[in-house]
Amino acid sequence: MPRIENWSQYRHDALHHLGLDGHIDAIPYLTLPLRKQELLDTIRYNRDPHFNKRRLYDITEGTIYSQAEQRIHGKRIHAAIDYHVPYGTPVAAPACGYAVASYQSAWLREPDGSIRTLEGRPIAFGLGYYIQIYVPEVDRYIQLGHLSDLSDVVHFSKPVLEDRDWIPTHYATPLDELTSGKLDFVSYVNHGDILGQVGYSGLRWGYDDYTLGAEQPVVIDPEVHVSYDEPHVHVEEFYRNQLTGAKTPRRCIYDIYLSKDRYPTPTRVRQMGSEPLLYLDSNELPKFADDHI
Repeated sequence: MPRIENWSQYRHDALHHLGLDGHIDAIPYLTLPLRKQELLDTIRYNRDPHFNKRRLYDITEGTIYSQAEQRIHGKRIHAAIDYHVPYGTPVAAPACGYAVASYQSAWLREPDGSIRTLEGRPIAFGLGYYIQIYVPEVDRYIQLGHLSDLSDVVHFSKPVLEDRDWIPTHYATPLDELTSGKLDFVSYVNHGDILGQVGYSGLRWGYDDYTLGAEQPVVIDPEVHVSYDEPHVHVEEFYRNQLTGAKTPRRCIYDIYLSKDRYPTPTRVRQMGSEPLLYLDSNELPKFADDHI
């Protein structure tokens, strides 16, 4: 392998434009998965002492996991963005598209198959209650994970229990069926629609947060369903292989591909990547879902 002098440029060239034919246009089509007014209202009444009310949001994980997160579950690549906002903040659709919702998590296991523990309690890792949106405008998918609740805008597809792990369903529905308008588990969502609330479902810490066979997901109670992670919404962008169902290399919506401290927020001045997938405001920050685009 030739020596790579500029890893940032390499990641951009290797991942950001990688599509089915080797190239995909990196055009902006997303906003933040948050509406500013609802976020301000949530912050105003939030009593969580761990959330800084002077901040609209924090980015707590970028494409590469922080060292603290790596120590918990042993993974280095996150390939997504985590937005930390108060628990229960409404989550909005960052684009229009065809949506499915399900649940996914798995107990973390040691090499011998035993379940890993943190402070004496078994820990699980997964998307929890999530919504996946196929955006036909760009032929790509967006996933929003770790919600504490889902709204009636989307239909919930029950997961399957396999060896104590929850496997989601309908996430790999072929595109011709997904967009047909004939499937009762598919919803068309408009940009800005409220889809659920921020939480930490799937990141279980000694308990189960889904009831077998439930028609609707358990509404996560932060006083009962504690987590080892802060409340956040997980956002990732990808294309799903239509034969295998696997996610193809995921793109960083900021076009940064680094750890959390390299990403800009309203209270942290950093430079965006050269071709972000987010609409930007006059301050070169991502627009909210209720901003004009």
